[in-house]
Amino acid sequence: MSRLYKPLWLSIIGLVVVLFAVACADDPTPTPRPTASPTPTAAPLKAEDLACDTVGSALATRCMNFYTDFWPLMEIEMEKLYKDALAEGGKLVVWEFGEVTQPIVTAFSERWPGIEISSRGLQFGVGAGLVEASRAGVTMPDVTGGGYSITEAAVDADLFDKTINWQALGVPKEFLDPALPYMLLQSTAGTYNTWYNTDALSDADVPVDPFDFLDPKWKGEIASHTPYFFGGFSFIAMKFGEDKAIDLANKLLDEQDLAITSDPETTLLTGERRIIFPSFQPINTSRGEPVAPKPYMGMGIQVPQQGILKGAEHPNAAKLYILWEIYDPEWKAKQIADPRAESQVFWGIPDFPDQVPKVKVLLEGAEKGYAVYLTHDNYRERGRLTGVFRELVTSR
Repeated sequence: MSRLYKPLWLSIIGLVVVLFAVACADDPTPTPRPTASPTPTAAPLKAEDLACDTVGSALATRCMNFYTDFWPLMEIEMEKLYKDALAEGGKLVVWEFGEVTQPIVTAFSERWPGIEISSRGLQFGVGAGLVEASRAGVTMPDVTGGGYSITEAAVDADLFDKTINWQALGVPKEFLDPALPYMLLQSTAGTYNTWYNTDALSDADVPVDPFDFLDPKWKGEIASHTPYFFGGFSFIAMKFGEDKAIDLANKLLDEQDLAITSDPETTLLTGERRIIFPSFQPINTSRGEPVAPKPYMGMGIQVPQQGILKGAEHPNAAKLYILWEIYDPEWKAKQIADPRAESQVFWGIPDFPDQVPKVKVLLEGAEKGYAVYLTHDNYRERGRLTGVFRELVTSR
C-alpha cells in the first residue's frame, strides 16, 4: 500500500471506532448478554417412589405395571451389581432343595458371563445343613431358599442378612414376604390342582367345588398320588375346616373308590381314571397329551422364598442372581412357555403370551379366591394337618 493512501485508511478506521463508542455512550442501559437460566436437577426416580397397579391382595398381589415402571430401574441396579460381582471374584454359591438346574446355569451365564455358579441340593435338610455349617465355622453359601419348613431352622438361627433393601434395587414392596421382608417371594410357586383327561371330559364337566366329587357319577373315576393326597387335603381343611375335610376324604376313599397310587398320571393318560385329585405333580404336555389342569376351591399355593446369608462372600452376585432368576423377562418367557418345566412362575408379574396351562390355572385360582396360601403364620398348622390325612390313609 502506498504512503499516499495509508493515512486515509487509518483515519477511516478511527472514525468508525469513535462513532461506535458514541453510539454506546448514548444508550444509558445497555442490554446485557443473554445467559441460559439454570435448569433444576430432578432427583433420580427410585423404586420406593413407585406404586404398583395392583390386582389381587396379600400373597396374590400382581403388579401389572412392573415391567413398564419397575423393571427399567431394576436393570440399572443389576448392571451395577454385575460389575461389583465380577470385582468380588465372579463366584456364586447356592444351597437349596435341589441343585441349580443346567438350564438356569446356562441362561444366567449367557446373560451375565464371567460368574461361576456352584450349588448343592440338600432337599429337606437345607435349614439343618446351614445351621450345622454355621456352628462348624465353615464357609457358608451366598444364597438359599425354599419353603417355610425347609428354611425354618436357618430363620430361627438368624442366619439371613436382614439389612438388604430389596426395594432400593427395584423390587415392589408387594413382592416381599410380609413376615420375612428380607427375603423375596421366589419364582417357583407351586400349586395343587385337578388334572382331567380331555378326551373324556370338558373343562365344564370338572367340578371346582371338591365336595361335588361326591356325586355318584365320579365313583371309580378319581386317582391321587400318595404324598399329594395328604398335602392337598391339608389345604382343603384350612379352607373348609378340619372335620369337613376329613369327612370328604373318608367318603371319597370309601364310597367313591378314589385310588391312591404312586403313578396316577398313567391311569389318567390311559383313560383308566378320568380325574387326578388333588394333584401337585406337573404333567409334561409337550407331546400333546390329552390332559389339562383346573383349579378348585381349597387349592394350596406354596411360594418359596430366597434370601442371602449373613457374611456371604459374594453378596453382589447373590443379589444379581436372585433378581435375574425371579424377574428377568427373557428368562421368564422361556420358563413360562416350557411345558416340561416343573416349577411355575411367581404370578406377581404381568401375563406372558405363551403361558403353559398350569400357570394359567395358578393365576385363575388366585384371582377367583380359590387358593389357600402357605404362609409363615400357618405352615406349622398345615404340617399338622398333613399328618392327620397321612394317618387317615395309612391306618386303613
